[in-house]
Amino acid sequence: MIPAAADRFDLIERMITSLAQGDPFPEVPVFNDDPELEAIVATLRKHAYEVGAHDELKTAPKGYPKDHPRIELLRYKGIVMSKSWPVGAWLGTKKAKERVVTCLEAARPLNAWIERAVGVA
Repeated sequence: MIPAAADRFDLIERMITSLAQGDPFPEVPVFNDDPELEAIVATLRKHAYEVGAHDELKTAPKGYPKDHPRIELLRYKGIVMSKSWPVGAWLGTKKAKERVVTCLEAARPLNAWIERAVGVA
């Protein structure tokens, strides 16, 4: 479940207070425990997009069981999607633009989820 904006600000304030009081491990928000995100990731993977993170926790986040149904997403420290194609003559054709535009369109649901879950910087 994605926290409302006011709840996110409250959470951030609690994290800052915790850090200021010397707690090196403040409460960290976990947004990845969301069935909607799970469905978005499944759809992207079904269409051969790669989904991952720049880094992952080695175990389940605090308060979550190791066998949680969305443990893979919960361990992500962020989330990205991408697509790779082999180098070829198509790079100099309209096909290159079509592939990039298709990839950007496929990213829309994930980008919308991130905007709702985390907000706009």
